[in-house]
Amino acid sequence: MAATTTEFNDVLDRVREWPVEQRLSLARSVLETVHEPPPKLAPADEVIAEMRARYPGLFAQSDTRKLHSLIGIASGNRQPPNDAEVKQWIDEHRMDKYGS
Repeated sequence: MAATTTEFNDVLDRVREWPVEQRLSLARSVLETVHEPPPKLAPADEVIAEMRARYPGLFAQSDTRKLHSLIGIASGNRQPPNDAEVKQWIDEHRMDKYGS
């Protein structure tokens, strides 16, 4: 059920009176209700066709089997790491390299 503009504004006006911590808590709770599906990846053939259209000179002598294998390597089956994961990996690497 979609809220009308009036309902939305009424809720917003009521929430503006709340303390900051309570408003932030509500915002987090609302965001947790949003579940976006991961973006669909284009099949390798579509990616190659798009690249061929953009860069025709690149494909004049190219073997697309190699390109298919590269796309397969890069695609993976999970979401890319977020900033916190990358930071943790870097910190772990530095600890291994330089010690405590």
